[in-house]
Amino acid sequence: MEIVRPTAWLVLAACYRPTITTGNPCTGSGPCPLGQVCSALTHTCELTQGSPDGGEPDSVLVDASPPQPCANGIVFMHLPAIALGSGMGPRAVAIADVDGDHHADAIVTDGDANLISIARGNGDGTFQTPTTLATGTHPWSIAVGDLDGDGDVDLVVGNYDDGTITRYLDNGAGAFAAATFPAGASPQSVAIVDVTGDGLPDVVAASHTINEATVLVGDGHGGFATLTTIATGTGPYQVASADFNHDGVADLASANTTAASVSVLLGRGAGQFQAKVDYSTGTSTQPWSIAVGDLDRDGHPDVVVANNYGNTSGEQTVAVFPGTGDGTLGARIDLTSRPYAWWVALADFDGDGVLDLAVADGDDGAVSIWLGNGDLTFQPRADVTVGLGTLELAVGDLDGDGRPDIVTADATDDTASVLLTRCK
Repeated sequence: MEIVRPTAWLVLAACYRPTITTGNPCTGSGPCPLGQVCSALTHTCELTQGSPDGGEPDSVLVDASPPQPCANGIVFMHLPAIALGSGMGPRAVAIADVDGDHHADAIVTDGDANLISIARGNGDGTFQTPTTLATGTHPWSIAVGDLDGDGDVDLVVGNYDDGTITRYLDNGAGAFAAATFPAGASPQSVAIVDVTGDGLPDVVAASHTINEATVLVGDGHGGFATLTTIATGTGPYQVASADFNHDGVADLASANTTAASVSVLLGRGAGQFQAKVDYSTGTSTQPWSIAVGDLDRDGHPDVVVANNYGNTSGEQTVAVFPGTGDGTLGARIDLTSRPYAWWVALADFDGDGVLDLAVADGDDGAVSIWLGNGDLTFQPRADVTVGLGTLELAVGDLDGDGRPDIVTADATDDTASVLLTRCK
């Protein structure tokens, strides 16, 4: 048997070593007697060193080396779905550590209830009962990032019916200060990106009904001073950012549902952009989601779009556009998908150093995975069943093993499905 030794170690100070495990059950956050903590893995109370009953914290060595590649492919392990409550209508989902405990949490916009649900992670892929925060009307999208430079994860939610965003500043322990800002008409999606080049995060919203991207210029303290607009194709649904021409300035790309196109807008700096250049996603298609990443490892960002409706041949597709490095996109490559491809995300699921595709397949409750070969070709599609009405998905490491896992927003079932990535 070969023993694989870590190539790097991460030292975590002030981690307490369990010494005695008692038999009483707990919920993942307590209650436990003084001097004990609730184990996220066993859901029992553990006596700890360095707890309030005395002792000193230990330093713990954690393997921080990259996970080994999955030579024989991957499988997904279903964990209990996050129950959001009847009538919530989950629309969007993000993964981030909002309370500073080094465990990934899930944040879901509840579009029918005008709330967001925050399910705090236990570090093993399971989650605590969600808590909620109020939003504007019909929160459709969410983005996470540090808006005020304090190192904590803040949230931005796009409220479709209000024409606003709600910003939530995190205090580092999962408590939030909310404020609302105008964001143009019908913000269908939101992204956090520095489009002005001042080193401060801005927010870009896809204004679906007025065919524009709306830029809210950040002040570095969680506020937004200026609102400007940029023409996109007709019916922008989502906006993504990358440096498509390698000039050090942020560019934008939008997925335009009504126009059946992708628009690329090259940045000029200071929040200004050149006129859009459009690329067809296929006649009769309706691109809903867009993701950007280097699929063929040539150093140029490529674009992937999930088309919610079929082309003239009746085929459902995911469209891949190679980046050329000069700000233009190459010839479209179509991958056959399941019906109603709503959302696409990129991640290296099998650990081979190549980005793969994950697509939420809308009404029929599935996630499709294409493992990348590193040359803009892909292994055959594999489908994984999740909750019904899967509108969006998010990718992140839920159990600390270094591999990206998946959480989906399941609008019909009022749940968020949880998939852990495992090697075969």
